[in-house]
Amino acid sequence: MTAYLLILLFLMGIYYLRVSIVDRGIQVASDYSAGSKFTIINTSIILVLFIGLRGLSGTDTPFYQGFYYSGIYPSDIEPLYKNLSIVLSESNYNFWNLQLIVAAITILPITYTLIKCSKNYCLSLLILYLSTFPMMMMNVARQMIAVSLLFFFVMLAIQIGGKFSSIVLISGIIVSYNFHHSTIIGLGLLLIAYVLYTIIRCNFKMLVIFGALSLIWSTVMYTSNFGYSIMVELLKIPVFEKYVYAATPSDFIMHNSPFALIVGVCLSLVSIVLGLTLDKNTVTKVSIFLIAINVVYSMTISSQVLWITDRCGTYLMPFMFLMLPNLLHGNQFRKNGQKISFILYFLFLGVHFTRTMLNNYGGFAPYDSQIFNYFVN
Repeated sequence: MTAYLLILLFLMGIYYLRVSIVDRGIQVASDYSAGSKFTIINTSIILVLFIGLRGLSGTDTPFYQGFYYSGIYPSDIEPLYKNLSIVLSESNYNFWNLQLIVAAITILPITYTLIKCSKNYCLSLLILYLSTFPMMMMNVARQMIAVSLLFFFVMLAIQIGGKFSSIVLISGIIVSYNFHHSTIIGLGLLLIAYVLYTIIRCNFKMLVIFGALSLIWSTVMYTSNFGYSIMVELLKIPVFEKYVYAATPSDFIMHNSPFALIVGVCLSLVSIVLGLTLDKNTVTKVSIFLIAINVVYSMTISSQVLWITDRCGTYLMPFMFLMLPNLLHGNQFRKNGQKISFILYFLFLGVHFTRTMLNNYGGFAPYDSQIFNYFVN
């Protein structure tokens, strides 16, 4: 775990420097208030190297290595990943070159989006890491490429606007889908978020109600197997049939987690606090959409089907890298809403990070890079 804690300390350090030094010398309205592009680009390169040079860390990594060197792939593996792997393999590149490229095409679209859309790069990077996004990349690599690209194209379409944005969005969905078919799940969750967004725009106080419903949902999911029952029904839909293996009952899937309950409660309370303390006249349409995504994310991740709902939730995770940094920018809150939201959000991140590290989801520990071992041993 040493490697992961070192990266965490590094990200906490650059965020502390920004808060304690940079913010004191730069006005909030300054073009430089988001932070240094040099910092975010170099930190992203560090994360690419950290993930790409992880050795065989991650439960699925040895399988990808086996596909790479044998040339034998599962019949249902998505074409873009398969073709990328085949091209590099037939060009006699080492498997670790594929790992580095996969890490780059996952991290760099997020980096570009943060540069364009985040109001605080350092905070966004810290949230990215505490959300365990890099750890997920070490296991479900194909899906995380799809997650990153879907996020990139959705935010790009929002920035562009107009008729051309539809072309960009459809293109992004197609590319993401051909890296991992579960993109359709992420798209469904985003459509639900868009419905909530339209309702909240019409009546901002509805956010409080949605937060309360999310709070009730988290509690009901913890005290029952209702989330598992919903999943079983969804898997009867033809498009989801390939994931029917996930419906097999097991203690791991059906064991309700107090960590997931706490995560759901924290995010639900964030929604309630935002609904009560945000000045709706200063909140942008994009921020309202991000808030709506937060509601859907809280209900997804607290649905108590553990790794399955965690994997579904990853499609909403990157949008969380923007929500809090952008809401904390400027004077958008009344009363103590800003501080309360910050505390609740970092309580969620702390619990989520601790839960993932303790359970070692995806087998990301121990960190297997020979480069890291060389320097610390």
